[in-house]
Amino acid sequence: MVRSLTSWFALAGATSLFLAGCSVSPPAAPEPDEPAPAADADGQPTECIVGTWELIVPDYALQADEYLTGLGIPVENFAMDGAQVLTLTEDGLLAVDTDLTSTGDLVAGSTTLPFSITTVETATAEWGWDAGDLAGDGTIAIAEYLVVESATETAGEAAAAGVEPPVPTLGESAQLTVDCDANNLLLQGGGPLSAVFARR
Repeated sequence: MVRSLTSWFALAGATSLFLAGCSVSPPAAPEPDEPAPAADADGQPTECIVGTWELIVPDYALQADEYLTGLGIPVENFAMDGAQVLTLTEDGLLAVDTDLTSTGDLVAGSTTLPFSITTVETATAEWGWDAGDLAGDGTIAIAEYLVVESATETAGEAAAAGVEPPVPTLGESAQLTVDCDANNLLLQGGGPLSAVFARR
């Protein structure tokens, strides 16, 4: 399901040769096909990605928990709540609205340090299929990323220890790999994890 925008498909027609004695009749005029919609290299229309999408938080929280554990950070009771909503328009505009809170306990021996970290961000950008994606890997380019509002609130003793749960941050990458269908959107590249969104 991975996608990247290509140019309009070329129109194709078929010609047939008819033998009559020793002569060859002129080729039949090709019948034009209906033009295909703007599509990626895999033939998927741009409309697959256009729309409003909401992060599937439980899936992302599970990945974040495994990611922190993989880094050797002794986190227990990790949870994530809130929302991140993306809106992508057909004319290339992107809006991002993030309000996610991560909570948990940092455990060191017999000491347990609770933490709560809230990330709030409102941003706008421009998006388009990456013209340099010759491999057809479904890559979109992000440009003109403008943060309208941003804030991070930390609470709990573990905040001083530098615990930073990953949050999808589209502004950190100029390119994102996309996989989508009618109901779900997968983005990779906006942080260390894969962000899965459901269509609103």
